[in-house]
Amino acid sequence: TGATVNGRSATNPTIDIAASRISIDGLTVTGGQNGINRYGASNVRIANSIVRNTGLDGISIVESQAISLTNAKVQHTAGMGIVAHRGGVSISNSEVSFNKVAGVHIGAGSSLTVDGSTFSSNGAHGLGVFNASVAMLWDTKITNNGTDPAAFFRQGVYIYFSHAEFRDGTIVDNAGVGMVVSGSAHVFNTIITGNGDGGIS
Repeated sequence: TGATVNGRSATNPTIDIAASRISIDGLTVTGGQNGINRYGASNVRIANSIVRNTGLDGISIVESQAISLTNAKVQHTAGMGIVAHRGGVSISNSEVSFNKVAGVHIGAGSSLTVDGSTFSSNGAHGLGVFNASVAMLWDTKITNNGTDPAAFFRQGVYIYFSHAEFRDGTIVDNAGVGMVVSGSAHVFNTIITGNGDGGIS
């Protein structure tokens, strides 16, 4: 608790998780290719921790289920903050911000639940839900994303052949459209305003 783990290799992750039932609590993780890499692991908990200044993605999840982030920050990475393929992820009371590419991006049949969190000031989209994935969000702010003028996706939320549900949140002040839906979405009691290219497309 309270330590900093600094990865010095540009081609290897700082922390590489291959076992299940792992807890990372109270650490600052920096450097490396990805800050935290998880392949084929389940029941992994990241709490009260910071992942930042990585060479690529902050947290990469592949074929891993029951991955949880609580009171965490993922910031200032050179890639995406959190990316999941064929994974199951829950995020609560956390911040994903100031990453070079997307804030959170899930694909290939992944699932995501988010509660009380903020995805903000990322270079591309704040949240991407792609390719037969499902996302459920409560009380979450997606704001001021698309800060990189050269990014291909600059929306707050991009849903592509997937489904997402939003409740009691805000999608505001993103550079592109607030929410692009090429799939399906349910939106309840959510504020969508101030986005550069309109609210919902």
